[in-house]
Amino acid sequence: MTFGNAGHNPPLIRHADGSAEFMDIAAGLVLGVEPNWTYTPVALCLAPGDILLLYTDGVTEAMNAAGECFDPRRLLEVSREPEIASPHQLIERVIAAVTAHAGLAEQSDDLTLLAVAHPALLLNQR
Repeated sequence: MTFGNAGHNPPLIRHADGSAEFMDIAAGLVLGVEPNWTYTPVALCLAPGDILLLYTDGVTEAMNAAGECFDPRRLLEVSREPEIASPHQLIERVIAAVTAHAGLAEQSDDLTLLAVAHPALLLNQR
């Protein structure tokens, strides 16, 4: 796949072996600011078992009552949980972890997540 980054956090890849890492890509200019801005395309080929997670800053900046952010470190920890076997499970785990972290604190931003996987992972789950 080929994509560009319009100012969002770096995508996360959960590998088939359970490891996870943030992609090292430049955050482009926020979409719509400059009409003639050219975004740098990024090519990615997911390996069988890999899951790509795209998310908004509302995930990593979700605060608890003490004002502590969920932060990227926590997102990596959740993404490395061994029971995750599908994009749906990854999204469910992240939302549950963010919700538990925030507790009763008021939600201050959107939580938007999109996860996609190598087609072989999805075919093996049928």
